[in-house]
Amino acid sequence: MERRTPESSRGSTDSGSEAATGVAQRTNELAQTFFALLTRHRSYFQGVVGELGISVTQVHIMQFLSDGPMTMRELAIKSCCEPSNLTGVIDKLQAKRFVSRRADRKDRRIKLVSLTRTGVTFRDKLMARFGEPAPWMAQLSAEDQRQLIAILQRAIVLATPVEKGSP
Repeated sequence: MERRTPESSRGSTDSGSEAATGVAQRTNELAQTFFALLTRHRSYFQGVVGELGISVTQVHIMQFLSDGPMTMRELAIKSCCEPSNLTGVIDKLQAKRFVSRRADRKDRRIKLVSLTRTGVTFRDKLMARFGEPAPWMAQLSAEDQRQLIAILQRAIVLATPVEKGSP
């Protein structure tokens, strides 16, 4: 919260627009800084994933399948992946024995994809690895870590999409 000084509360008509400009500049700086952090953290994430011989897209697919089998169409929509590209991703996961693909019992044209036991085990190990702090996180002071956690938790709540039909 910004503190008002006697100088700032004097009757300048431009003080409101100056304050709005400051807020806009700060918000833009926040967006740019957050994007830079995301970009660097993504590079870290890709490095970890690469060490394990799997792609980021394959990790996402395995996460989507955590709740149970999905059709190829559902996976394509959820992963924002073209169906023709998704087939290749699933082929690679299937070759590693992380997923299985089978025809739907009701409609054999529909293919269901699910995690195998090997896939569940690998996914769990992978998620445990991502639960470990990135090196930059450990370099923050304990107080910075507490503040960042609190800020990120508030941001997550604010960023949570509202379900259609909710009040």
